[in-house]
Amino acid sequence: MTSLNRIKEELIEQGYDMEAVDLAYLKSTSVLDWIINNKKMDEKQLHNYLKSILLDKLNT
Repeated sequence: MTSLNRIKEELIEQGYDMEAVDLAYLKSTSVLDWIINNKKMDEKQLHNYLKSILLDKLNT
């Protein structure tokens, strides 16, 4: 299963502030959980989809 912690670490490594990443995650928790439990995607697609949601929150 895709690790949200791994996605958060990648975003921090890309230069995003840890607090901003945590806040984006907290704002998206219910959406991310629903996607993980209901979307039928392979591992890489799911990882990229979840990461794009967090990036969207970070950039808005």
